[in-house]
Amino acid sequence: MSQELIAANYPKVGPYSPELIESAGNALIELVRFLNYATLGEHRRDCLPYASHGYRLTGSLRAAAELQQQLHNHLARWCYELAADPVLGHDEHHGDELNHIVAMDNAEEAAEAFRDAVGHAAALTAALEKAHAALSPLYHTTDHERP
Repeated sequence: MSQELIAANYPKVGPYSPELIESAGNALIELVRFLNYATLGEHRRDCLPYASHGYRLTGSLRAAAELQQQLHNHLARWCYELAADPVLGHDEHHGDELNHIVAMDNAEEAAEAFRDAVGHAAALTAALEKAHAALSPLYHTTDHERP
């Protein structure tokens, strides 16, 4: 169901718009917030009753972290394109002769931050892959009742 819902609202082949991209970013925030609440101690037994549920969730989180590497690369390229835009300005230097130069510096700084984020996403992917592999052989026996 979730893939169909996402595909209906955020088709991979577009059309794309600033509003849809912002909406997707906000949806991502809410999905992570949902997972944060669902995995709280008081709810954990309901949503993660068996090791296999955590294994599947961890696999999805690993895949999402891996996809973030590509996203952050795209955003870094976009920032470099911003820096090259001759009409890019900086809010604090409007009308100033340094306006475009300061704007370029900020765009390039953002690009470098996104490049750093690629490395962090790669580290997150590796850590989640390790957790995924460690959860892989786990199972629950039905020989005993849980407390």
